[in-house]
Amino acid sequence: MSDDGLLTTKQAAELAGVTPATLKRWAKTGVIPEHRGDEQGWTPAAAAHARIVARLRERGHSLQQLRGASDEGRLAYGFVEDLFSPDGAPPIPFEEAAEEVGLEPALVERIWASVGFAPRRPEHLTEDDMRALRYISGVLAAGFPLVAFIQLIRVYGQALARIADAETRLFHIYVHEPLMRQGIPGLQMAEEMETLAGDLLPFSSPLMDYLHQRFLREFVERDVVGHMETDLDESIDLGRVRVAIAFADLAGWTRF
Repeated sequence: MSDDGLLTTKQAAELAGVTPATLKRWAKTGVIPEHRGDEQGWTPAAAAHARIVARLRERGHSLQQLRGASDEGRLAYGFVEDLFSPDGAPPIPFEEAAEEVGLEPALVERIWASVGFAPRRPEHLTEDDMRALRYISGVLAAGFPLVAFIQLIRVYGQALARIADAETRLFHIYVHEPLMRQGIPGLQMAEEMETLAGDLLPFSSPLMDYLHQRFLREFVERDVVGHMETDLDESIDLGRVRVAIAFADLAGWTRF
């Protein structure tokens, strides 16, 4: 990636998994409207759109179908790449990355699977991946039990995956589809969506951090109260939690 954030045709083609000639043909025929010409390079948004086109081509969609979808704005998600694009640092081989953060490769692979990422080991890790692994290494080095951490990271992954899924679906329903119904051209739609998403995204992490802190404080208080009210005699195994199960017979229940 160049200093101005643009990719060469060769780099964009490698990311899409196609040849440079194929990528040029797609751009020339209007399948990738974000691309404005070889002399200007490929923006991250255009390269992301090319990857989407490549995936859809593998699934049997024709260029005519994809061109129509691009014109209608149905593929106007290239903006995401601009928001989440890497910092340009070269990827790090998996084994080398694990050694750098002081974790066994098998453990990193186990953590990746627990989070909910691809089950097979990635060949390379990004700088963002490395930053996360350094945090993980620090948590384990501080003495937090591995068995507990694996359970916790699995919960993190499941909860955040649901959040990301909800964000994507709601953005599609309440932003993307209304723009499509208005007949806004695909490129203009992508630019408007990029602007809106760029304005909203900086608020998501602080808001989630605030909610996490609020709920964490509440559950810590519940835990303290629960321990105080529990009869901690020798017959109770530590690590077990007493629960009460109640059954309600709703056979005769009537809704008014």
